[in-house]
Amino acid sequence: MLNSLYVGGGGTKKLASSRKFDKFVKKKYSLNIMNYIFCRKLGFTLSEVLITLAIIGIVAALTIPNLVHNFQIKTLRTQFKEAQSIITQAVGMMKANESLPSLYNYYTAYDSENGYYRTDEFAEDIKQYVKIQKEFNDTKTEVPDYYTYDGSRLFSSSDTSQYVEFKPSLILANGAYFRAYPAGSLDGISLYFLIDINGAKGPNKLGHDFFQFIIKDSRDIVDGRKMTKLYTDEELEDQNYQGMLGIPCSIKSKQSSNGIGCTWYAMHDICPDDETKGYWECLPK
Repeated sequence: MLNSLYVGGGGTKKLASSRKFDKFVKKKYSLNIMNYIFCRKLGFTLSEVLITLAIIGIVAALTIPNLVHNFQIKTLRTQFKEAQSIITQAVGMMKANESLPSLYNYYTAYDSENGYYRTDEFAEDIKQYVKIQKEFNDTKTEVPDYYTYDGSRLFSSSDTSQYVEFKPSLILANGAYFRAYPAGSLDGISLYFLIDINGAKGPNKLGHDFFQFIIKDSRDIVDGRKMTKLYTDEELEDQNYQGMLGIPCSIKSKQSSNGIGCTWYAMHDICPDDETKGYWECLPK
């Protein structure tokens, strides 16, 4: 239509000008259409925003707990290795400096003055070889309640009025609770090293942050307590020491001391319920 306006003299020049004007109008119109379409695509309706937020929330709810759990497990594993190193080094230095052929033979021998074992002497001597933050000077030390390996119930020996050996005597420089003592138990006479690798912090479960290392013979090798047998409920009937029998460590065990025999598995990174997996990999939540 615009082209029909340019006739007569100078029509060629006017026609060219008209075509330029048409191209300008068409280009501007096209840009407006594209801007409209582009802006339309960038915009979201309220329902789309809410659906997106809901999806993000679901994904976060599924992944964040696992991320937190994995971080906690990694931390516990590092603290366990540190605890093992502290005890091993302390035993090595103690044996060298005390010039004893065998710490085990010396401290578990009969002592007419101090009792059957050299309990007080051992507790006093070990203090020279660990870095101490605080020492507990009485038997009324408050300790957290500890739960079994699977977390299903309180550890029977958390009643430290009856189980004094499970009370810490020292807080180490890294915050761990610690106690060392010679004693006889279901797995024989041993030198015991009890350690809560992160002190009063959680999870406060046997086999998670509560462990027992042992020296069980004259070779003075620091080892961990290990489950000797997984008992069924029927097998435990009418048995003495039902909570401790077999030194339990299993998600299948309902014994009140379940987890007391987990230290060996943690040391060797073997899952007590599935030897194809690592210990920390199968640690119950």
